[in-house]
Amino acid sequence: ALLARDTRRRPWLHDHSRAQDTFTVPLCKVALRRRIWIESQATDRMLRGGLFLEPRRVIAERYEVLDLIGEGGMATIHRVVDSATQTQLALKQLRLSGGAGGELRTAHFEREFVTLKQLAHPRIIRVYDFGFDAEQPYYTMELLDGQDARDLAPLEWSLACALLRDVASSLALVHSRRLVYRDLSPRNVRCTSDGRAK
Repeated sequence: ALLARDTRRRPWLHDHSRAQDTFTVPLCKVALRRRIWIESQATDRMLRGGLFLEPRRVIAERYEVLDLIGEGGMATIHRVVDSATQTQLALKQLRLSGGAGGELRTAHFEREFVTLKQLAHPRIIRVYDFGFDAEQPYYTMELLDGQDARDLAPLEWSLACALLRDVASSLALVHSRRLVYRDLSPRNVRCTSDGRAK
């Protein structure tokens, strides 16, 4: 009789199928949580590894942005691919916040492009195209290899003289056009892979 009462109170002692269901449900929940966690970790690793990439930004429906080269107070420079020629270029874009002075800054930016376009010299960077993307002006120029002069310090005497000679040559052309370059600094001089300045 005592055994019968215990059986009624705890029927799973004799019903193995119900006992299995009793323990299977919690175990399934644990296994499901574990699987979700593992999959989330795998997805996170793939995102960090660049397997899932967001669509790249395209400027003016032509220039696909690859990465950021540099950023200043007024403009950013990106490495882009020209979809028309499939060549890599540098693209400089002026940042306009919509406040006062935007038209004046845009005019100065366009004049900068026009001036560079007129300066044909092997030690001055070449520019190609000027335009607007979402009312933000930009222009494209050749993509230079090498390093900024400021990242090479201290320089060997021979290399320093060679770079200064190239800079002086380019400035001679600028001054002959009755122009003054007011932003000459090591960060604006590129030492290319052939040991020349641009």
